[in-house]
Amino acid sequence: MPASGGEGIAAAVDALSTVRRPQTPEQMRQLVQNLATPEGPLSRYVYVQSYAGVNEVKAWWRAWPDDRYPEIRDELRRLADGAAIEFPTPPFPAMVSSPELSLAAAESLRAVGEVVTMQAAYPFNGEDFALFLQQIPGAMIFLGVASEAAGMHGITHATDFGADERAISLGVRAVVGLLSDRLANIA
Repeated sequence: MPASGGEGIAAAVDALSTVRRPQTPEQMRQLVQNLATPEGPLSRYVYVQSYAGVNEVKAWWRAWPDDRYPEIRDELRRLADGAAIEFPTPPFPAMVSSPELSLAAAESLRAVGEVVTMQAAYPFNGEDFALFLQQIPGAMIFLGVASEAAGMHGITHATDFGADERAISLGVRAVVGLLSDRLANIA
C-alpha cells in the first residue's frame, strides 16, 4: 500500500484490529477462554499488523468470518486515501475444522488430559491446514506445550515459540488414543 505519511496510515490500519496479540500469561488465558466461548468476543474479529516503510505501508490481516474480507478491503482502500493498494486474491482462508470430528477428537483426548474446544478461528496466523480442510473434513488439534515457569508460551508459528519437552509423551499418548478410537469407530 504505497503512501506518503506511512506511519499515519499504518496507525489507522492497525486501529481496525478488534483483537490484540496477548502479551502476558493472563492475556493468553483470556484469549483461550474467548476462543472457547460460543458466540463469544472472537466470533467476529479483525486482526491487523502493519509496517510503515519509506514509501509504502505493508499490512497483514486476518478476519473472521471470511465473508468480512470485502468490507475490510473497502475500509483499507478508504484509509489509503487514493494511494495504490494491492490485495492477494483470494484471501487466505480461516481454518475451520469439522464440528463432528472436533467433538469426537475432544471426547477421545479427554482420557489423556484437559481439552478446550475452540469456537472461533485463531486470529494471529494463517494456517496452511485450512487449505486441506477445504478439500476433506478434519480437525486441528493443539497440544498444550506451554510452561509459564520456563517462560514458554507454546504458540505454534510464533518466532519465539518454546515447548516444554515433557509434553512429548503426553502428545504421543493422546494421538495414539485418538487414532485407536477413530479406527474402532470405522471398523
